Amino acid sequence: MSVFKLPMVAEFGFGNIDAEHQDIADCINDCLVTAAKGNDALPLQHLTMLRQKMAGHFRNEEALMEDLGFPLLAPHRGHHRNILDKLDRLQADCARKGGVSLNDVRGFLEGLIEDVLHADLPFKTFLYEREILR
Repeated sequence: MSVFKLPMVAEFGFGNIDAEHQDIADCINDCLVTAAKGNDALPLQHLTMLRQKMAGHFRNEEALMEDLGFPLLAPHRGHHRNILDKLDRLQADCARKGGVSLNDVRGFLEGLIEDVLHADLPFKTFLYEREILR
């Protein structure tokens, strides 16, 4: 099973963002490996942990964006809400079925990776434009 690796473009070199992204990536990998091992199903506790890590990261990231005056904070906050809503639906399916399939997990994670990269890149650009990053 191949594991998810953060692309270099996702690295910020600023604040705790990189460490939090890596922590989420590690949790994603744990979900993928666990789902691939037994009966092709992921237990609810793994999705709960992923949601906790993501919600904490989103709160931290939004606070940082607000402190720096990031002009696209409102849509970024909405993007975070959409991701958490999708994860909540996956958790509800997991609770109802007693687990979710590896394909369901992969589908969610593929969408998550694409969404996060597209949503975070404007913030990274903002940091370079403000010469916060060099």
